[in-house]
Amino acid sequence: MKHETLKLRDFQETGMSWLVRKKGTLLADDPGLGKTIQAIAAINHLKARKLLIICPASVKYNWKKEIERFIYSDSLTIQVVDTGKTHIKSKAHITIVNYDLIKQHYSTLKEIKYAVVICDECHKLKNPETIRTRLILGKGGLIENGYFKMLLTGTPIQNKPIDLYPTISALAPEKIDHMTFYQFAFKYCNAYRGAFGLIYGKPSGKKAAELKEILSSFMLRRRKRDVLKDLPKVTMQHIPIKPTKKLEDLREKEWEMRESAPDSEFAQLGISSSLMSELALAKAPFCLDFIKDALENESDKLVIFAYHRNLIKELVKKLNKFGVVQITGATSSAARQKAVDDFMAKKKVRVFIGQIEAAGEGINGLQTVCSHAIFCQIGSNPKDIEQAVGRLDRMGQTEPVLAQFLLVEDSLEQDRFENVLEKAKMNKKILD
Repeated sequence: MKHETLKLRDFQETGMSWLVRKKGTLLADDPGLGKTIQAIAAINHLKARKLLIICPASVKYNWKKEIERFIYSDSLTIQVVDTGKTHIKSKAHITIVNYDLIKQHYSTLKEIKYAVVICDECHKLKNPETIRTRLILGKGGLIENGYFKMLLTGTPIQNKPIDLYPTISALAPEKIDHMTFYQFAFKYCNAYRGAFGLIYGKPSGKKAAELKEILSSFMLRRRKRDVLKDLPKVTMQHIPIKPTKKLEDLREKEWEMRESAPDSEFAQLGISSSLMSELALAKAPFCLDFIKDALENESDKLVIFAYHRNLIKELVKKLNKFGVVQITGATSSAARQKAVDDFMAKKKVRVFIGQIEAAGEGINGLQTVCSHAIFCQIGSNPKDIEQAVGRLDRMGQTEPVLAQFLLVEDSLEQDRFENVLEKAKMNKKILD
């Protein structure tokens, strides 16, 4: 396992220090500020050798990738738990498991003591009635098996302050006198009984201030606007997709065709494009899971780029409930402008899906309401990616831009992405 030296920005150093200062902490930085990196830095600082990382399925392999890059020791072993039937290796130093598999593996994991337990995107544990929340944050939950308990989320409150109860009761129960859920609801959330159950209101000014004081004892939260001077204008992040059997077959076929093709770049791209459409649909379930996770904060909007229309059609169909507009090569000029206007003006329209080439030019305004782009596919030309990212990185943007690329591990598209980055670096050296 080769690792790189981890270089932190000033605010990330502060975050790392916060995570190791107390046994139970919540890091609630905005998306794109590097919560994963800060957590790994904390692990390195502690020289922790027994870790449990619980996270959404869509980021399991990103955790693995980042740990392999930056962990302090080459000797630590990593197990990513992929199914409910996976045998948990008790001797593995680092275990990464997604929330959906906790029920199947709880009894085994509960027998293991950890130096650090991390819950990434812990807003998924907001409901104390769900099995996953009880098994992780409840009495006897897995969080208790960690000497250090680190919770990470960009949205600690997704809907109402009642969402905070599981986190507070797990990390600082003494701050609320070990209240039950209902006691907390009535005291801090102005709860009352309605015809169909408990109704949650807003806390009074005094209670809101009290809640803020409680949170400040274990939560660190920075917004992008707070650390703008420390951030790059654009962060480009590769999110690896662990191949399914279908994806593995397509990946192998792709490489075989590439090896047997003429050496010219044009010929290789032409042959690989014959499989790109099929590959696109095969990776669609992962893309959808990742996008839906990103949309959990109800105030956020997303710009999504893809290449093939069959994938775009699938994305539009499955994301329709979030409010979708799209632009492809077949979209008329008037419809293009309406899509942009609706995305900018309508609160319920949260997703803009663009075909990379068609939506990469001649569009302005997306940057006024969004700073987050997700690429489900990429083209072969660095100009296409640069122009697509440029829909958000332009005059009128007030926040740093996060561009995430969902790429199948060890695939031709990952190879193509690395080539695109190299071309972009070369062009910048020549032109800028």
